[in-house]
Amino acid sequence: MNKTLGIKIAGIFTAVAGLSLTSLPSVDTVGLRFVDNAALAQAPAPKLAGCKAPPEKRRLKALDQKFFKKVAEVDILMSPEVDEKTGKSPEPNYQAAWPKLKQLVDRCDDCNEYEWAQLYQRAAVVQYNLDNIPGAIDYFKKVLSKSPNIPESLEAQLTYQIAQLMTSEERYQEALDFFSKWEALCPTVVPDDYFYFRAQNLYLLNRKDDALREISKSIKLAQDKGETPREGWYKLQMAILIDKEDYKSAEKVAEQLVIHYTDSRVMAQLASLYGMNGKEKEQMALMDTLYVAGALDKENQYKNLAYLFLGAEAPYLASKVMKKGIESKTVSRDAKNLEVWAVSLTQAQEVDDALPIMEEAAQKMDNGKIYATLTAIYLNAEKYDEAVSSARKALNKGGLRSQGEVNMYMGSAYLSMKKYDESIKALKEAVKDEKYKTHAQNLMKYVQNEQRREEELKKANI
Repeated sequence: MNKTLGIKIAGIFTAVAGLSLTSLPSVDTVGLRFVDNAALAQAPAPKLAGCKAPPEKRRLKALDQKFFKKVAEVDILMSPEVDEKTGKSPEPNYQAAWPKLKQLVDRCDDCNEYEWAQLYQRAAVVQYNLDNIPGAIDYFKKVLSKSPNIPESLEAQLTYQIAQLMTSEERYQEALDFFSKWEALCPTVVPDDYFYFRAQNLYLLNRKDDALREISKSIKLAQDKGETPREGWYKLQMAILIDKEDYKSAEKVAEQLVIHYTDSRVMAQLASLYGMNGKEKEQMALMDTLYVAGALDKENQYKNLAYLFLGAEAPYLASKVMKKGIESKTVSRDAKNLEVWAVSLTQAQEVDDALPIMEEAAQKMDNGKIYATLTAIYLNAEKYDEAVSSARKALNKGGLRSQGEVNMYMGSAYLSMKKYDESIKALKEAVKDEKYKTHAQNLMKYVQNEQRREEELKKANI
């Protein structure tokens, strides 16, 4: 419970003649907004579909001193007077106020309908501040049951607030029903976020098209007044569009969010939308901005940026991203991620740095695929002993795309070391793979020729 809210709501109760309880302060708390009528008197209200004919003006009896004497003790507990010495008001004591108020609520033999409404409204506020939202709703409904013996403005205000409270209690359809009742009262002031609240309930009821229509009204009304729509409105609109897989429209909304509000998460979402819409350059630029700002906080963000750099032929940048992600522990140090890091370094010609990372990745892999890649890297780096060792590990672990490829690497490594018999043996295994058969046979002939040439040179003592 927001205690500030409780204090402000209680502050409307003063034990003086003429207390009407028709105005509540404007306070946001946990998605709930209590609306102050005076604060809302801004631009002309938009036309409400549910408004057919405004209710007739009501003439009500004034509250007399006798009623205020009855509730004086309760009102002081709910809204304590300022201490003359400290200049501060004590905290409201709702726990103490409730049993005294409950006695009045249970039996006020001489109360008229308007006075009953006053008691019920106090009871609703107390229950709200005691964290009993359903109880608050019930008492607010009892206030409405006294219509038409309450002010039209109070009826409209409490109808709206019941809808908000029901939203906070996840009673979405009931909330929409009360919003419709509120519209039928033809309120003279429409809160800026009214259509947002309706959209929120519709969205949570999976009525996405209706929700999109309502949230678009909120945004357009703000724009028509030359104001910036609220961040939450844009976010709801974007969420609905993404759910509807309208990524192009969602991208435009995300751009507005990034323009008007600083939110790294929305920037990351915009980057994803750029990717979905085939705008890889924009996606990469935005993700790089977040990376430089230190705003990446998810594994997939680091990996996506690394892949974008690789696709843009910037492997060194990709390796830096993967290094930072893994060393910061945002990116898990698993075989696949280590392999991406190592491949990035290899493509950036940083082979010596790549090899130990690739070796670690290969050890963590449950098959020999990374050892096969590592074999090729060792071979290109002219590290032939390591290439042979890596090839054997790849074959032993298995699960390869092609054993012929690995045997070809091993045969080439042995050839470079002039170990012709071992090379021929490896190449004979490669021949068994149909994909590498011809290549292996040709290389094997070359190895055999080299072996014969070397033997002849030895015989000639050359």
